[in-house]
Amino acid sequence: MKKTLRKAAGRILRKAGLDTGTGTRDLAIKRGGKTTGDGPVFEASDGRRYTISTKQRYGLKPTWQVISGLSLLQELKGRGLLDEAGEALLVRLRGEYTITAPIEEINAAVAPYVERHRDIIIGGGISNIGKRVLKPLREEVEAKITSSTASHRRRLEEFAAIGRPVDPAASSVLEIGFISGGESIVAFDRMGFRASGLDYFYDGAFDTVSRFQEVREMTQTGARFAFGDLTKRTEFEEGEFDVIYSAQVLEHIVDLGAAFREMYRLLKPGGVMFHNWDPYFHPLGGHSFGTLDFAWGHLRLSEADFDRYLAELHPHEAEHAAPWVRGSLNRCNSQQVIQRLLVEAGFAVRRWRTLPIPSRAGIVLDSEVVRDCLEKNPHVALDDLTTQAVHLIAEKPA
Repeated sequence: MKKTLRKAAGRILRKAGLDTGTGTRDLAIKRGGKTTGDGPVFEASDGRRYTISTKQRYGLKPTWQVISGLSLLQELKGRGLLDEAGEALLVRLRGEYTITAPIEEINAAVAPYVERHRDIIIGGGISNIGKRVLKPLREEVEAKITSSTASHRRRLEEFAAIGRPVDPAASSVLEIGFISGGESIVAFDRMGFRASGLDYFYDGAFDTVSRFQEVREMTQTGARFAFGDLTKRTEFEEGEFDVIYSAQVLEHIVDLGAAFREMYRLLKPGGVMFHNWDPYFHPLGGHSFGTLDFAWGHLRLSEADFDRYLAELHPHEAEHAAPWVRGSLNRCNSQQVIQRLLVEAGFAVRRWRTLPIPSRAGIVLDSEVVRDCLEKNPHVALDDLTTQAVHLIAEKPA
């Protein structure tokens, strides 16, 4: 079985032209090779051994910022409000590749900074999990609104290009997701849309979810912010919206088929929707809690080994990481499956564009990685492993 999978992986790489050593899609791709690293060795239950890289996880993304205490220190540093002792504390607590103390101890260590800066912390204090805990500065909010407006205008150009022009002054839009602050929804409102937002806040997994309230108050927007589960019937009326929009949200909806059916109900006939999401199957697809310390690690381990890996190598994150990955990430839907779910919900897919993962040090897709990924995830293909983001436009037929 293992030999068959290894040969199949080699055939896939050769067919795609990915075993040349030059790489494609901005990847350094090799045929064969061994997993390398500079840290401890993790032995999976099938006997495979993975030497972790203590530089890879944080090198790809500062995943430690999902811990509210560390996010606080980092934000204070960014505003020039962190002293030398605080900077040293931040370095010590975040560690090389995983946090070095239980979250409760981190909160206790940063308590003096919470007390000192309580007036600029959202809600006056911090929780265990949650990013961007400081009240936003007006210039930050306005810059994000400006950036979102430019992005939305590009979407309107794409809608026009497929023969579905949208007039903001005569249209309503629903944005799925505003946990990061809601500036995108404010941008829709300023463009003339009747704008609404819907968020589920990871079913309460993240405690710090009120940043949007600061943005709403600061901008005095007329946009509507609602709480609800898109996989169930929401408070909105059937056919209420001309446009549905989301960015980095679909990967967090476990029952995506139910969500698409509700989106279909909410769109007017002839309405369009745009989604940009990060699939689970690329190197950072596990997000902050599920990203491991070797290439495509979250796809190469069994469920039991994944839990044991977290317990052994990310012990202070494991309590929050394992349930969050299971409950807040869509780990099953390949691109092909999502296309089928869209069609089954009644949509016509008008545009599908993939963005390849960029070239990064330490990220090498070789036949060993492909073998492991396909063995544990037989429903995915090479494109799923090498796609960092997908942009899609779908239409509800008139």
